[in-house]
Amino acid sequence: MKRFFVLLLFTCAWCLEGSLALGQSSKPLRIGIIVDGPWERNNDMRDLLQNVIREVLGKEKAVDFPPGSFLVGDWTLAGVRALDSRLLADPEIDMVLGMGLISSQDLATRGPLP
Repeated sequence: MKRFFVLLLFTCAWCLEGSLALGQSSKPLRIGIIVDGPWERNNDMRDLLQNVIREVLGKEKAVDFPPGSFLVGDWTLAGVRALDSRLLADPEIDMVLGMGLISSQDLATRGPLP
């Protein structure tokens, strides 16, 4: 599990490097998270991920996880794809993280993302 979070953090840091280096704006980075389906530990994993992201970014960039930006799918590709599309189209979300095989695969194979 630790390896997963380390890999995720490096990926997030790499994605954020450009915006941090350019110092785009002082507004917080707004992140949405999608999980593939219901699980009793979803909230624990969400909290852990949010805390680690805030810790890694430190004072470099403010991060916000807006209300309604943590979505739980129904374990189907169609259901998770609809949630991915919803957050990708949301102008209040700057980055979408998929926490699960279905969501991650869907996001990774969409081609150019906004």
